[in-house]
Amino acid sequence: MKESEYSRNTPIGKAIAKCFWFLWASVFCSISMLSAQSEPNVETLWIDGYSSNRASEASHFILQGAGTVNARMFAVAEAVDSIATAKAMRSITLNISRFNGLEWEFIASVDLDMSEYSYVSDYVLGLRMGALEIELGAGSYLAQYEVPNSLAVATTLQIEFTRVSEYVSPRLINASVLGFVGGTRLKREIGVTLSGEGEREMLVRNVGPTLENFGLTAVASNPALMVMQDGLKLASNDDWWTGISISADQMRSAMQLMGAFQLSDKSSDSALTIDSGAGAYQVISRAESDKGGYEIVEIYLN
Repeated sequence: MKESEYSRNTPIGKAIAKCFWFLWASVFCSISMLSAQSEPNVETLWIDGYSSNRASEASHFILQGAGTVNARMFAVAEAVDSIATAKAMRSITLNISRFNGLEWEFIASVDLDMSEYSYVSDYVLGLRMGALEIELGAGSYLAQYEVPNSLAVATTLQIEFTRVSEYVSPRLINASVLGFVGGTRLKREIGVTLSGEGEREMLVRNVGPTLENFGLTAVASNPALMVMQDGLKLASNDDWWTGISISADQMRSAMQLMGAFQLSDKSSDSALTIDSGAGAYQVISRAESDKGGYEIVEIYLN
């Protein structure tokens, strides 16, 4: 795997690794995440991305349960900033790594040949650029796309999941994206598409101040979030302990049930719980009245 902010031997890289390790251990050791008889399947996971003088964007996700699932990973073009950028761009690399309990272990990669796209008009909205296909079992994974030459390219990282067996298949129980919000980057997005009958309890969070407990500095001081369902606003939150339909104690219980690390008392982190059925759910972060910083946007599914 190429060097990125998630693998670099830097204080930020170590803090991110520590955060993901705690998340993996907490969720995987939670005995409360039992599959219901009838529940929606996760069909798609996506995160937005904008690479500008950065090595990569990445999404962390956790699969739990027996069997395997087919994962198909795309980089979906949204826009490029100039014709010069389009002509200079020659490849995007998709990587996927698995956490082995000590470190991220590279398991697959594909370079997408972009030489046929010579003009901005060739980068149409929603264009799927290549694919990395792999069969995955239970585990903690990091899916990344990397753009060469630090080009300014807006893309969405999209992963489609298909059951290998109708009866035995791992479940997506957590997905997250961690990065810096500030300057021209005022928000981050992560989402899932669910299909099938029944409901799954969903916990969504945008965490900034509590990340300091993992040694991460320059965090977003007042991150907020909004949840969209099928393009319509479903709910929003600014501070996790107020302005929600349940009490702070009930929210703490929900976090424990989901295997999520607890948030600091009366911190400015944000969180919501949702009963989610079939549909497309989009979690949008935003920095409220601060200068931005590092934040992690998360989705937990029970």
